Amino acid sequence: MEIDWLNPFVQVALSQNQGQALTAAFALGDQMNINLGNSGVYSFFINGQEVWNLNLRTRAFDFKPSTQVLGGISIELK
Repeated sequence: MEIDWLNPFVQVALSQNQGQALTAAFALGDQMNINLGNSGVYSFFINGQEVWNLNLRTRAFDFKPSTQVLGGISIELK
């Protein structure tokens, strides 16, 4: 079983929910992949990130980062 510990990333996103202001989000994170089997086609991943938000209507920056963790199985199509 092969483990790939470091896959750092940066994300920038815009989001708007009904009745709320447009928000810009900035995230820093890392994704760890664990290959399942020898083929490298299937892998289990854990994605952790810290997210900061900016309300674009009020320009209020949320200095309290939220921690997000996501896990799942990915399939590489060849």
